[in-house]
Amino acid sequence: GAVTAPAFIHFVWQGRWDGAIPAAVAVFATQGIRSVSTITIIVAEALGRWRIRAMLIGIDALGTIGSAALGAMLGGVLAISISIAIYRLAWGLVEVTAGAYLANGDWKDIATRLLPPAGIGVAAAAAGIGLAWWLNLPLQSLAGGALAGAIYVVVFAMLALLAARPQLAELRQLRLRG
Repeated sequence: GAVTAPAFIHFVWQGRWDGAIPAAVAVFATQGIRSVSTITIIVAEALGRWRIRAMLIGIDALGTIGSAALGAMLGGVLAISISIAIYRLAWGLVEVTAGAYLANGDWKDIATRLLPPAGIGVAAAAAGIGLAWWLNLPLQSLAGGALAGAIYVVVFAMLALLAARPQLAELRQLRLRG
């Protein structure tokens, strides 16, 4: 999403919504950690920890508003988007840690499960965007967005397969036994 959003938004609205591209990229780029961190709210609900649940939601709301205000003071839409993206990433990590604590889990175990896929996603996005930049194709163009998206998918798949080799070997052993 973050890699192909500029081309999609530019193509669909023919440049009229190009100002929204930084905000869309910020949302897409941070959605992974936000999706995982939402589990913390679910864990708090399941454990009946209503005060913690309310506190997490309240802090998140105030943090989002505060980071948007900070971005507005520093500049325009781009500064707001960057500020909110940084906040979303940081708060997502705090929420995941809180979720591990609530569930009596080990935050190190959770980190070792979350960081490799996140790193693979960042590397794949960098490869797609970097190649489009090297070829001098703007990401707002259909060609640039399509190329960046295709490179992202290929690099992500290759790196994910390499990272998951032990799990794939275990699955093969299970299949052979069954």
